[in-house]
Amino acid sequence: MRITIDISNSDTKILNHDLENIEQWITDAVDGKIAACRSRLVDTWMPVLLNSPDIKTLPGTQDGLVEAIFSHPDYKDRSGRISDDALSAVLD
Repeated sequence: MRITIDISNSDTKILNHDLENIEQWITDAVDGKIAACRSRLVDTWMPVLLNSPDIKTLPGTQDGLVEAIFSHPDYKDRSGRISDDALSAVLD
């Protein structure tokens, strides 16, 4: 995925006041967010996978583990969980 953002000249100057390299700062911020999300994903799903009778082995790599999570029939991304919560609120 490629994401492009526009930063005004004034905002660029503001960022340059504190940052040596804006693009590197953005890249590092996104990398940090991905690492935090991956950690929460694995922490949440590892017990589910370990207790699933249908799963005999787990992948030995982080990428393999993430793929196993995404392919699990109960997995839902944030949008899916929000939709489920909204539906539950309506039905309650």
